[in-house]
Amino acid sequence: MEQEHADFLAWAAGYEDRTERGRNRQTDRAFLQTQCGQCLAIEEDAPLEVIVARIAEFLDHGSGV
Repeated sequence: MEQEHADFLAWAAGYEDRTERGRNRQTDRAFLQTQCGQCLAIEEDAPLEVIVARIAEFLDHGSGV
């Protein structure tokens, strides 16, 4: 189990920048956009109130990324 944990952490460390075949940030985002039509991506650090306001606006108007 320790090796599985180490392998997962190594895989997860490259998730955002991975370019080889398989799951990564880019392929997961493309999948969500084709399946959901509208997605909200919050990628910046912001105060909780700002994040909650963005989510509320998205739910009210459906204007995501």
